[in-house]
Amino acid sequence: MKTTALAAFVLICIGQPQWASAACGHEGVSVSGKAEEVADACRALDEVLSYFRKIGVQPAPEVSISFQDQVHIDMYPHTYEPASKEPVGKNEVSRC
Repeated sequence: MKTTALAAFVLICIGQPQWASAACGHEGVSVSGKAEEVADACRALDEVLSYFRKIGVQPAPEVSISFQDQVHIDMYPHTYEPASKEPVGKNEVSRC
């Protein structure tokens, strides 16, 4: 009974979003998301870094990647007045 409960707990935790500090083998990289998303982010980062190495650049990446189900941006009025500091609303830009 305890073994079944432990196995269920582990499987549930695997599917939950995670933070990976010093992710992808780089100290300046952090990734949050499900295990598959973290793996995809690391694979993409490796491809980008490989490109730069091929052209003779040795970058030290510093990036924070966070996977979200929904992303919204603040909307500001379009006027000729000085820029407003308070948003007038939000607009959804991405949805999974």
